[in-house]
Amino acid sequence: MRARTVLTAIVTALFLALPATLVPSAASAEPATTGAVVPIDWSAFRSAPRDAEARLTAAILNSAAKYALTVWYPDTYGDQTGDVLDLGGIAEPNIRPPAGEAFALAVALRTGAYDPDATGVSEADSRDVATRLTASVAAGHVANGAGGWGDDWQTALWAYYAGYAGWLLWDDLTAGQRAQVTAMVVHEADRFQTYQVPYYRDADGTVLTPGDSKAEENAWNADLLQLATAMMPGHPHWPAWMSKNLELMLSAFARPSDVERSTVVNGRPVRDWLDGSNIAEDGTLVNHGFIHPDYMATVAENTGAPLTYALAGQPTPRAAFWNADLVYDSLVDVDFPSPPYREPGGTVYTRSPAGTASPGVYYPQGNDWGTSRRMHFALVDTQADLFGFDDDASVPAAGWAHEHAATVRSMQQRFDDGRTYGEAAEDTYAGREQWVAFMAAATYLTRWVAHQGPVDVTNRPYPRPAELTLTGPDLVEAGASGTVDAHVRNTDRAAIRDVTARLAVPAGWSARADGATWWRMLRGGASATAAWRVRAPRDAEPGTYTLAATVSYRQGARRVEVPTDLRVDVPPPAPTGDTWVSDLTWMRASNGYGPALLDRNYYGDPLVVDGTTHAKGLWTNAPASLTYHLGGRCTRLTADLGIDDSMRAHGDDRGSVVYRVLVDGTAAYTSPRLTGSAPATPLAVDVSGARLVELVVDDGGDGKSYDHADWAGARLACG
Repeated sequence: MRARTVLTAIVTALFLALPATLVPSAASAEPATTGAVVPIDWSAFRSAPRDAEARLTAAILNSAAKYALTVWYPDTYGDQTGDVLDLGGIAEPNIRPPAGEAFALAVALRTGAYDPDATGVSEADSRDVATRLTASVAAGHVANGAGGWGDDWQTALWAYYAGYAGWLLWDDLTAGQRAQVTAMVVHEADRFQTYQVPYYRDADGTVLTPGDSKAEENAWNADLLQLATAMMPGHPHWPAWMSKNLELMLSAFARPSDVERSTVVNGRPVRDWLDGSNIAEDGTLVNHGFIHPDYMATVAENTGAPLTYALAGQPTPRAAFWNADLVYDSLVDVDFPSPPYREPGGTVYTRSPAGTASPGVYYPQGNDWGTSRRMHFALVDTQADLFGFDDDASVPAAGWAHEHAATVRSMQQRFDDGRTYGEAAEDTYAGREQWVAFMAAATYLTRWVAHQGPVDVTNRPYPRPAELTLTGPDLVEAGASGTVDAHVRNTDRAAIRDVTARLAVPAGWSARADGATWWRMLRGGASATAAWRVRAPRDAEPGTYTLAATVSYRQGARRVEVPTDLRVDVPPPAPTGDTWVSDLTWMRASNGYGPALLDRNYYGDPLVVDGTTHAKGLWTNAPASLTYHLGGRCTRLTADLGIDDSMRAHGDDRGSVVYRVLVDGTAAYTSPRLTGSAPATPLAVDVSGARLVELVVDDGGDGKSYDHADWAGARLACG
C-alpha cells in the first residue's frame, strides 16, 4: 500500500485501554464502558474537496438526489405525512431502497455536496426526507417492534445503510429516533457474535456452495460491524463485534492459499482467521454461477472501512485491505481468452486503442444485471486510487475512476428528472436508482475522507472476546429439572478480571447456582465453569424455550459482555398407553408442501395406500420430519408406508420417497425407494426406552413433486 495511508502498530498492552480514547477530542468524554453512541465530531474535519473528480462525483450524487426527491419519493410514499412511513412490507424491495437512499441523502447533506439548485429541492426539505426515511426504516426493524424486518440473510446490509444515515444525521433525529437507530444496529450486530462464517470453498479446497461465493455477503456483514464498532466504541459487545468484523473482512476475499498463510494480520496469522476461501488465486470470483465482475467490485465493501472509522477518529484495521490489490488487479489485468470465454475476450476493464483507461466493461461469462452498471466500478476505482491498492494494476485506478464516473454522468444527462437508467435491460435490479445513489454517495465520501488527510491503518492486535459455551439438556419435561453449564474461556493473552456469569430463564422457570459464578481473574487461556440447576414449571406449555447466559468481565478499562443461549424443549406429555400417532401432539414438524396432516390426505380424503383405506395415520410431503416425545414409555412403532393412492391420478408411478425412523437421533429404519406403484411397506420399529422418535421422509432423488407419503395406521405400543 502506498503512502496515501499511514500504517500504525500498537502493542496489545497499550491497546487494552483503547479504543474509546481514539475518538476525536470533542467526543472523548464519552465513558469507556457505556454502550452509548458517540456522535461524529464534525469540527474535526475540514471543508469538502473541490477538485474536478470530486465535482463530477457530486454532480452524479445530486442528480440521483433530484430523481429521489422529485420522482421516486412522492411516487412511492404518496401523501404520507407522519414521521414514520408505511414502507409497504418487510422484504428487500420495501427496506433496502429507502435505506440506501437515506444514506445517499445524508452523505450529500453532511459533507456539503448537496446542491439545491441542482436538485430543485431545498436543503431543509431534503433533510426532512432523509430523516423520515432513516427513522421509518429503523422503526420497522424487529428490534423496535414484533413482526418487523431483520434477522435475515441481507438485513445487516439494510441496517448498515439506515444506521449509517442515522449516525450522519444524528443531530436531526429525536431522542426516540436515535434510540430506534441504536437498537437496530445493536440487534443486527449481536447476531454475529457466534456466527459461523460461510465460505465458497473449505480449507481442503472442496466447493461448498457451487456458483455462489460468499465474498459480498461476508463483506456487507462486516460493514454493519464496522458501523457498530465506530458508533459505539464503549459498548460492552465491542470486542466481540470487532473480532467477528476482522474475521469477516479477511474471509470475504480470501484465496485458497491463504488458509496456510502465516502473515500476521491484526494479531493473528491469516491461517488462524480462516476456515476456507471465497476467491480464486488470481483474484476472480464466481457468483450467480459464473465469473462475475460485479461481485469482484464488492471488494469496495471491505475497503470502504476507512470511511466509517475516519468519521469515528479510529484507525482502520489492516484486515480491510486483505487481497484488495489482487482483486483490483483482476479487474484490470487478468486476461480471459475467447474461446472458452465470450467474444471478444480480454480483460474486464477494456482499454482504448492507446492502451489507456476506457469506460467499457467486458463480462467474460455474461451478466445477469445488465451491462450498463458503472457506479460500483467508479467506487472501487476511487478507493484503489486514493487508498493506494492499485500498485499492481498496469493502468492506474485514477483513469478508470474518471471514465466510469463520466459514463454514469452521461447516462444521467439523457433525462431531465435526474435518473440514471432508461431501458430495463440497462440494469435489471428493481432498486437500481437507489443503488446508484448509494454507490455515488460512497464514492463521494471516499473523496471527502481522503481530502481530510492520510487514512490511518493499523495492524495492531485487538483483544479477543472470551468464549462462552452453554450446555445442558435439550429436553426438560414440565415440572422436571436439569443442569445447565456455562463454560468460560479467556481466548486472549491478557488476563480478564471481575468475571461474572449469569443465566436468565423464562418466566415461571427457576435457576439455582450450583457453585461459583464469579471469579476474580482468569489469566490468558484459562477457563472456568458455572453451573445452575434449572427447573421448568409444572404448568409449562409444550414448546421451545430460551435460556440466556451472559459472562461479563473487565478488560483493561472496558467492561465486556459476551452472550449466548441454549434452546430447551418442553415436550407434550408422553403417551401412557397404546395410541395412534395421529392422536399425539408432535414436538417439531416440517413438511415439504404445506403442513403435515392428520388422518386425511392433501385433498381432505381418507388415507389410501395400495388400495387399502386407513382411518388413522399421517400425511406428509417430502422432505418431511415429525418428532414425537415418548418419554421412555413405548416399545414399538408400526405403520404401513407408501405414496398415497391419490397420486395415481397423475400417473401409475408418480412420486418417489425414502422413509426413515430415528430413535433418540439414531437411525433405526430406512426403507427402500418407494414409488407410487409400490405395494404398501409394513413398518415395525423397536422404540423401547426411547425419549424421542423422529419420522422422516426424503424425496427419492427426483424432487418433491407427487411425494405424498403416508404413514398409514401409524401406532405406538406404550404403557
